[in-house]
Amino acid sequence: MTLFVKQSYSVSGVNWPIIECCFKKDLNTLIRAWAQAQQKSLFTMNPSQSGRQRNKLLKLNKQFMGILGEIGCKKYLERVLLKNNLSEEWGVLRYDDIRTDGFKSPKNEFDIKIQNKKNAEEFVLVESRSSITHNRSLQDGLNQFDIIGPYSSDNKPVDKRNDIYIRPLFEWVGFESNKYDDCLFKHYAGSGQIKLYIVAGCVFDEVVGNASVKKSMGQGSTIYSVLPIKSSTNPIQFQKVIIDKLNERTKK
Repeated sequence: MTLFVKQSYSVSGVNWPIIECCFKKDLNTLIRAWAQAQQKSLFTMNPSQSGRQRNKLLKLNKQFMGILGEIGCKKYLERVLLKNNLSEEWGVLRYDDIRTDGFKSPKNEFDIKIQNKKNAEEFVLVESRSSITHNRSLQDGLNQFDIIGPYSSDNKPVDKRNDIYIRPLFEWVGFESNKYDDCLFKHYAGSGQIKLYIVAGCVFDEVVGNASVKKSMGQGSTIYSVLPIKSSTNPIQFQKVIIDKLNERTKK
């Protein structure tokens, strides 16, 4: 079972609570995430968004990081529903947990969906895009990183719209004394050198709104719409936004 621990940091001089997802002893989650990463990485392209060629081990570890971040978001959402007595009405689905295509096709793909258990047409789409503070402190990451929203590229002129964007952020605790290796993410996670936090959330109108910024994120011609974490909502306060979204869907 994943444990959640509330911690507080300072973001732009404001107290900013975040939620740590403690996976170190949750072996079932780590095993499931690694198994899904092994399947999924077989059908992902060798070039990254920036055009950098990736070997099998790098792709595998990148997939594992993204999947673990998604699972953290799913567990956070389930906790929000449980705390607000909504678990009987709404459920949280990860596409990779329910897909039946053997990870081969991106058609109708989504990260996470909060779906009404009685009326499947009532749902909220949730996007999870994770990063890691491998070359800076978590404190610096919170002040310098963004929530990553929709993007456009030569191959994908229009990205899909999601209702909610949640920011999982990994911390590599050895950044001050060791050089980080992308291919060793699984090793770091299993040995407790990696920690996962849910740090912020926003809705679609915010991540493309006046406070948002256009960035390449070092990904070549790909342009992302991002919202600085300091302009978003911390994960404790964001629970109300999630509940409001569900109520909004129910009224339609």
